[in-house]
Amino acid sequence: MCFRLWPIWLKKGIYYLSFYLLVFLFVTAILRVIIWGVLYHFGFEVWLFPNYFIDSNDPRDSFLPVWSYEVREDASDSKSIIFRIISGSLIVYMAYQFCQDEKNMDDLRDLAQHGLTDLFEYGQDFMVGGNALADNSKKNETKDPSEESFTEKYRKELKKDLDDLGLDDDDESTENSEEEPAEEAEPAEEEHHDDDEFVTSQDMFAEMKE
Repeated sequence: MCFRLWPIWLKKGIYYLSFYLLVFLFVTAILRVIIWGVLYHFGFEVWLFPNYFIDSNDPRDSFLPVWSYEVREDASDSKSIIFRIISGSLIVYMAYQFCQDEKNMDDLRDLAQHGLTDLFEYGQDFMVGGNALADNSKKNETKDPSEESFTEKYRKELKKDLDDLGLDDDDESTENSEEEPAEEAEPAEEEHHDDDEFVTSQDMFAEMKE
């Protein structure tokens, strides 16, 4: 409730601790599943932090023991062996097909290079600066362009592009509005000349009789 009253250094410290702890927990959860999935196809039951999702009074118990290793009971079962071979083959085939698409590889490289940084900057902007949880006294202060986050720079460039497009549209509309009356005036003059120079058949017969 008093987060807005905290000093900026305390806000940053709490955010850094929360962010990196969340990243550690998320990566650990994915890594332990990958390790189990790979070794399962060889007939082993291996878990990293086997008590990871078990609630306990002491949080340290979730990381103890570090490893859990045992040979599966169905490691030598013929049906289990056939199932593991088919499952492993399908996983390898899907991974191969995924890597064949260059767009997927580009997305992975972009995620590895900028994904974590963008998430960190977005969270920092939300928790520390320019929002309902931040200190209101910091909103009116000018920020050094070199300290702007990726999100702020992107929004500024997008707003600039939209403003430029709006000015161009206004200029084109004013030019078209100025040109349209001139274009409409020319056909009116031509029609006027056509009425003056028009000769009927009666006038032609009258001239021939004369």
